[in-house]
Amino acid sequence: MQIIEQKENYFVYKSISKASFEDFELMFRRTFLLLMDASDDFVKGSKEKDMLLLQTIEGKYDNIVIFITYCMRLLNKIGFSEKYKNSLLMVILSNLYKIADILKYAARDVARAKKLHPKTESILTEIFQTIRVYYDLFYKYDFTKFSKIYERRDNILKEIENAKKVIPVEEIMLCVYCRHLLELIVSNLEATATYYLEQKVEKGLITK
Repeated sequence: MQIIEQKENYFVYKSISKASFEDFELMFRRTFLLLMDASDDFVKGSKEKDMLLLQTIEGKYDNIVIFITYCMRLLNKIGFSEKYKNSLLMVILSNLYKIADILKYAARDVARAKKLHPKTESILTEIFQTIRVYYDLFYKYDFTKFSKIYERRDNILKEIENAKKVIPVEEIMLCVYCRHLLELIVSNLEATATYYLEQKVEKGLITK
């Protein structure tokens, strides 16, 4: 049994040991949801100085990794008949893994710091909420949303640059580390655009 959702006062469990490839899309989506749950807890823990909540990120990270690696294993062993899906989904999963790494280590740093400058809290919130923005784009695909994510990334980078004048250097280093999450999401945008383009070609809606 693995935890597929975890909150302060409840857990939701599901057995994935017997999951088949038919479960791939459900488990892929669950990976996103687990990542967003952990990200929301990171933001809440940072703002409320809730060290116990921040410390739970480590266990949530372990569950996220289990789902990512299981999805990868399903793609490697079975996979979709449409080969483009396998390679593009692998890219997306690999980047989600790296995003989870950033979340885990950021939570450790914030827990050690105990108190952050309000500007640092604002920047970190903007960074980690971008995960939810990307999730919305992936499952409600709209090409016009791409520019909003690029614009969001650029605005956050400007905020970090401007914040160098007012927040401690160690917090600037934390923001700079976490900003790599934005580049990983931008990398996923390229894979996502190709994924949906190939689907349209497959369905005969457009031609290459």
